[in-house]
Amino acid sequence: MRKNAERLLLSALVLLLMAYGCATKRYVGPTSGTAADVQASTARAIDRAVSHLPTKPFCRKRIKIKVCALTPKFGNESPEEAYIKSSLAAKLEKEGARVVEKDEDIYLMVRVRAVGAVRTRRDLPPLLYVEAISALADMNIRAIKRGELTAVMDTNIRGKSRTLETYLFYILGPIYHRQ
Repeated sequence: MRKNAERLLLSALVLLLMAYGCATKRYVGPTSGTAADVQASTARAIDRAVSHLPTKPFCRKRIKIKVCALTPKFGNESPEEAYIKSSLAAKLEKEGARVVEKDEDIYLMVRVRAVGAVRTRRDLPPLLYVEAISALADMNIRAIKRGELTAVMDTNIRGKSRTLETYLFYILGPIYHRQ
C-alpha cells in the first residue's frame, strides 16, 4: 500500500513539474514596438543576407538603390527598408561602387520577401527561463543597366540569425548564445 502511495505521489510530482513550465511564441513585426534584442537579431539577419550579394558587376559604377517591402511606412521608408538600403550601400561602397540618387549606371531593385523575428519564451519557474529569437531576411535583388530593360543580375539572398538568452534560477544570467 505504501509503495503505491509513493508511486502515485512521484507521478503527481512529475506531472506537476511538466505542467508547471510554459512556452509562448510570438511574431514580432515592425508595428509592435520591437525590442532592442529583436532589432539586433533582425539586423544580423539582414547583414548576413547582404554578405551573400556578389558585388563584382558593380565595381566603379554609380548605383541607385530602391528597396520595396510590405512593412508599414512612416514617411518615405520603413526602418527595415532604411537599414537594408544602408547595409547594401555600405557593402557596395566598400567594393568600389558609388551610391547615388540620380544619373545612375545601374538601378538596383530590392524586393523584400520576408524580414522579421519570432520570439519564443520557455519558462520553468524557479529553475530556468530561456528566450529564443529567430530572425529572417529574405530578398530578391535585380540590377538593371541604365537605358536597357534587361537585368544585369537577378539573385535571391537570405540571412538568418538566432539568439538564445538563458537565466538559471532567475538570478544567474543572462547567458547569451548567438548564431
